[in-house]
Amino acid sequence: MFSKEERLRALQMYDECGSVEEAIRRLGYPTRRCLYNWIEQRKGRKYSPYPSPAPPKEPKHSRGWVIPSRASGQEEKPKLLKQLRQMQMMIDIFEKILQLREGDEDFLAGLSPQEATVIIDSLRDRYSLWELTETLGINRSAYHYQKSLSQNR
Repeated sequence: MFSKEERLRALQMYDECGSVEEAIRRLGYPTRRCLYNWIEQRKGRKYSPYPSPAPPKEPKHSRGWVIPSRASGQEEKPKLLKQLRQMQMMIDIFEKILQLREGDEDFLAGLSPQEATVIIDSLRDRYSLWELTETLGINRSAYHYQKSLSQNR
């Protein structure tokens, strides 16, 4: 793990010489991938050496609501407004729950591994497994173990 000062020094060296390889050669650290990550983080993006997957052809909300294309016309407007109102209501409910639990540092720690697995499965199409397990405070191995238990039933 590199300190904040080491990261800043590596980024400054990169800015000076304009080359990742040259900055690493001069400093002796970090790896190419690590320095590329820091550069992308500074820009507010996440670096990935792999191409991003193609976007889905017809985006869907996790509740199964289809987001219509512009060609669908005005007849979809009332339906979309109703869906929007329902989603806003859900957000408001969750905000109230969080307000009631304010000061409770272990808000997510009270989840059982089974509950966390259900939540992760429902959000896997929108977030990475790493992000979800980190946020919910569950080990990825515990998630996979719970998945194997549910598949064997």
